[in-house]
Amino acid sequence: AAVHLLLHEAARCPFHGRVVTLGRQHVYITAEELRSQADALGVALHSVPVELHRDPQLAAKHYLSDDCLFRMLGFDEVVRVDYSDYEAPDAILDLNSPSTPESLCKAFDVVLDSGTIEHVFDIAAALNHCCRMVRTGGRVIHLTPSSNCIEHGFHSVSPTLFADFYSA
Repeated sequence: AAVHLLLHEAARCPFHGRVVTLGRQHVYITAEELRSQADALGVALHSVPVELHRDPQLAAKHYLSDDCLFRMLGFDEVVRVDYSDYEAPDAILDLNSPSTPESLCKAFDVVLDSGTIEHVFDIAAALNHCCRMVRTGGRVIHLTPSSNCIEHGFHSVSPTLFADFYSA
């Protein structure tokens, strides 16, 4: 479902440049499924060598790696930030902290939160990191479970949170 939403966004405005993901993304789609969905939406995928998921069980199902997915969508570089080195991110960033490392500021064409922000205690700090990391004219994309997603994360996020936050 998240990939389908990203394809809709790519149809609206094609992706390019650098993407930063909040946390390491698990991808549950094959190259064939991605191509089929992209064709249905009129999205031209970039031709890159297929690279399977780093998890052997997911690779056995022919699911793509996060790098491969994002490169097929049009990104030149994928950077992952996380609070620990558990999943081998490219940069360490505690989204609860008040400051964003200078190397991450205004560095990305897209900041992608695909289900991370609701797991951060200080959601305002996390949103501010997103604002500081995105380049002028870039996009912040939140694919966050909304209200009534019981026992998932620390916050039940209202659908209006992002519109209200970014307009303020």
